[in-house]
Amino acid sequence: MICRRCSNYLPDDCKFCGYCGMPVSYSAPESHNNIKTPQYNYNNDSMNKNNKNSNAYKPLIVVLLILVFAIIAVVVVFFKDLFMPNTGYTNEIILQTHSETTVTTTLTTVQTDTVVVDSNQNNLDYNIENENEYNTDNILMNNENTNFVYSQMNEINKQYYDIFYELISNAEEYLTWNEIIEQPSKESLNYVLNGIFTDHPECFWFHDISVSWSNNEYRISYNISKDEIDDLKPKIEAAAEPILKQANSYSSDYEKALYLYETIISMTQYYSDLQEGTPEAYRTRAIMSVLLDGQAVCAGYAKTFQYLAERCGLKCTFVTGTADGESHGWNVVWIDGEPYHIDLTYGDPVSDDGTQTINYTYFCMTTEEISKNHVISKPVGLPVCTTTQANYYIRNGYYFDTYSRDDVEGALQSQIENGNKDLYLKFSSAEAFNDALEDLINGDNPQIYYILDTNSITYQSDEKFYVITFKL
Repeated sequence: MICRRCSNYLPDDCKFCGYCGMPVSYSAPESHNNIKTPQYNYNNDSMNKNNKNSNAYKPLIVVLLILVFAIIAVVVVFFKDLFMPNTGYTNEIILQTHSETTVTTTLTTVQTDTVVVDSNQNNLDYNIENENEYNTDNILMNNENTNFVYSQMNEINKQYYDIFYELISNAEEYLTWNEIIEQPSKESLNYVLNGIFTDHPECFWFHDISVSWSNNEYRISYNISKDEIDDLKPKIEAAAEPILKQANSYSSDYEKALYLYETIISMTQYYSDLQEGTPEAYRTRAIMSVLLDGQAVCAGYAKTFQYLAERCGLKCTFVTGTADGESHGWNVVWIDGEPYHIDLTYGDPVSDDGTQTINYTYFCMTTEEISKNHVISKPVGLPVCTTTQANYYIRNGYYFDTYSRDDVEGALQSQIENGNKDLYLKFSSAEAFNDALEDLINGDNPQIYYILDTNSITYQSDEKFYVITFKL
């Protein structure tokens, strides 16, 4: 027979349709042209009851399906780190040593803040708004630790510093946070990374780096490979060895600092053809720029001086800001326990005729003096330099409060006897400086020709710092 409801074929003795559940009964057919026509009787009550029983299970099935999908979703979320690879980091801090400020995107499509730090600019900002973030009472001049920024940190930031320095000093790329202490905020991490960069010139690979993190996973990206680092380390050490040997032969801090100042300037040319983003631009800001290449920009001069000074037992730090309105980097060094500004880049001028000389004006300056053309930006807690004993001109007797022809003649003759080819005079005031220029050079009867016994003389005058330099 055929079910009249679902049209499926059924056995002749079937009482209920096996497909739709409809009750059926068979009656003897009447003959009509010898064709048997099945007859069906319907029991509506029985059919409705069966339909109700079938529909009663539908809400339960729906609930079970929803519950199964919910359990699967919870499992996927909870164990995603185990079953799904991490495709990127949602936070990033970038330290750059070039003068152009560049904001790069993170490794994921999530929009996040990116901190850009330029070690050759005055925006080397530690982003410390809370005065408790650093301890200005514990400045380096009263602390045996030569790491200037570290010596000013509070205890929690020192722990962060130690953790990341151990990683960076070995050029490692990955860190899983151990949860012994809470993870640093973005501001604290920025402060710590800048501190490591400022304190450790020997980590020459720690330039133009980025630190990214997601959850408790950190990744540091360097712009130089581990193989290159391993190749450069012995070369740098070999180049530094004779310089350090000679510097350590001197007994006083002053002699060591002066020797390094003169040596670095003498062996280095300022790199003027800088093209940002190139490997050459990166090298000019690290210690190999001076020790291996012989050409550098300001960060290269300053980082090399810091590296060698600390190897000689001198306390020294890297300072950033501007000079004559341009981004700049230089040093503060401690001599006999007193801090002084030293700027090797400005100490290495090139004259109009292309010859190089050493400008001692920028050796051991006070804060007041260097502020005539420098604006100090970082690091935090930098002491005010007021002592003048290690100033080159004062230390050697080339400094005068007033102009006296006899005193000046004695100073010049002394320099000639010492074999100097450049002769220096520095005055404490514009009045004494102008009096010297008038009597020695600009007057009707210039005395410098008699003093030096010559018919011609080349000289330079610095009206800002009241210095006159004569060239033999």
